[in-house]
Amino acid sequence: MAVSAAEVRYASNGVYGNVAYDMDRVVGGYAMPGEETYSIPVPRPDERTRERVRERTAVRTQEKAAYGVPVVGILGFLVTAVLMVVVLMSYVQMAELSDEANALENSISQLQEENKQLQADYATTFNLNEIKSYAINNLGMSEISEDNVSIIGTERGDKAEILNEDDASKGFFQKIADFFASIPEYFK
Repeated sequence: MAVSAAEVRYASNGVYGNVAYDMDRVVGGYAMPGEETYSIPVPRPDERTRERVRERTAVRTQEKAAYGVPVVGILGFLVTAVLMVVVLMSYVQMAELSDEANALENSISQLQEENKQLQADYATTFNLNEIKSYAINNLGMSEISEDNVSIIGTERGDKAEILNEDDASKGFFQKIADFFASIPEYFK
């Protein structure tokens, strides 16, 4: 007698070990007609009745109650605020220095223009005609004329004399003596 797959019931808790069919649960299995089929129930511990060991934790008293905000968070916020103020102050200093640099550049350009103007005035202050009249009238100077110029002439030609003797005519010992004689001249 063949059993169809629909008539086979699997165990509700799964199969442990062997994956073969549990033939004790087959309707009509190996039991002879008229005999009862039975299975031995496997005792399982009831999860609801198991004792759970709970560890007791210390109970906080009101004196040691923690505040809602952590101290590290407050310190981090304060450090961040201080750094933001420092950055803001550095931007203010940078703006002040930039304004000062612009003011100095403007004053440099004004001074350069004033320098050009003063150089032009300086160049025009000296008039040669005024200087000439001052020299003639106040200082008693006179202009150069051909009467004031005197030319000195010589009848002989130029001539030069060589005072040093020729080194080739000197001997070895004479050169050494001249060298030692010239040493005291450096210390005079």
